[in-house]
Amino acid sequence: DKILGKIFAMLQPDDLFLVTNALSQKNTMEEKPWVLYRQINQKKFLQLIGIKKVAIEAHMTHDAHLFFPNAQSTQQALDILQSVTLNGAPFFHVESYPDNPLKLFYRIQFTDPVPQDTFLTVSNKLYPFFKLFKAIVKRTGKHIQTGTLFSNKPYFSEKLANHEIEEQILNIYAQNCQRKEPVMPQSR
Repeated sequence: DKILGKIFAMLQPDDLFLVTNALSQKNTMEEKPWVLYRQINQKKFLQLIGIKKVAIEAHMTHDAHLFFPNAQSTQQALDILQSVTLNGAPFFHVESYPDNPLKLFYRIQFTDPVPQDTFLTVSNKLYPFFKLFKAIVKRTGKHIQTGTLFSNKPYFSEKLANHEIEEQILNIYAQNCQRKEPVMPQSR
């Protein structure tokens, strides 16, 4: 509150002050439990299941890009990753890139709670799940594509898609350069 007070005190009458977020959160306590799992060691896991010559570009917690020395290694890794199941369900979401045959994307897509004695199946071999993966968090909320936009000027529509915000801001400033007072952009 003190920071906003200082900002408002600095604003001139014609200044535009804007605060926005692109996402909001929704409580999911009433929904089916959703558990985020993470590999304990990606490189060791991939080697264990037969994916040896690979460069890993880890992303957040449960996904990565994989890079291979040749298209044959990429295809073998794709086949192996697509064979991984947990309780009979596919464990990974895997994507190949037609324009880059040496690259794969993979993400853990399994989110059901599982007991400690669960086994992961890879090409008909069983591996103790919790020796390779850990449960990071049980989700209590999820992002939704609804944000909020606060402004000290009435230049923005009541409803505005996230991808339209930048264009409206640029239009306001372009018009402000031509006139003293910007006008509200028209909604599409």
